[in-house]
Amino acid sequence: MKEKNDLLIITFLFAIFLLSLLHSININKLTNSFKEYSINAVYILNGIANILSNTSLQLSYVEIDAVSIKIKIDKIEERIKSIENEIKNIKWKLNAEQPSYYDIIDFLMKDSTDKLIYVKENNKFICTDFANNLIANMKNVGIDACLTILYFSKPENTSHAIVAVKTEDLGVIFIEPQSDKVIFDLRVGEDYCKKVNWNCEWIISNIKSCYHIGG
Repeated sequence: MKEKNDLLIITFLFAIFLLSLLHSININKLTNSFKEYSINAVYILNGIANILSNTSLQLSYVEIDAVSIKIKIDKIEERIKSIENEIKNIKWKLNAEQPSYYDIIDFLMKDSTDKLIYVKENNKFICTDFANNLIANMKNVGIDACLTILYFSKPENTSHAIVAVKTEDLGVIFIEPQSDKVIFDLRVGEDYCKKVNWNCEWIISNIKSCYHIGG
């Protein structure tokens, strides 16, 4: 009877050992499987991260290209507007009537540019502003005129802006917009102040305008 009980105990212990062994094997398999899944998951996540990184980089390039294209388009539009203005100006010049000297005198009597105040501080309103104002007013009534720059050797490195107009009877004449003084002839070496009856000495070294370039 004792031997039978001992056999049962041994059999029971062996059964427990087998169950423990099987349980250990299953845990190891599960652990290994989990490790494999974890490694695969890491690879997959790294792949997704790379795809997202490349996509973000490509989107950045697209954004940069879009900005570059926008800048180019803006420049093209500015150039088109400039060309359109040039064409309008050419058409205007073709249609503009060439005034006579007396037309110019009549216009100057009505124009108020010479009544404007010269403001030297910060170049707020100086000779170029007088000239451009007179030119704009002339164009408003169909008279073609252009800016003329006088360069002086005395005082050295100085210049002055006036207006040039081409008349049908006297050819090109010049106008001092600050006084409406009409000048029939300008030459290098002359004293501009004497031409306009100013108390100064401005010796002309060069003349540049749409009608008169050089001496």
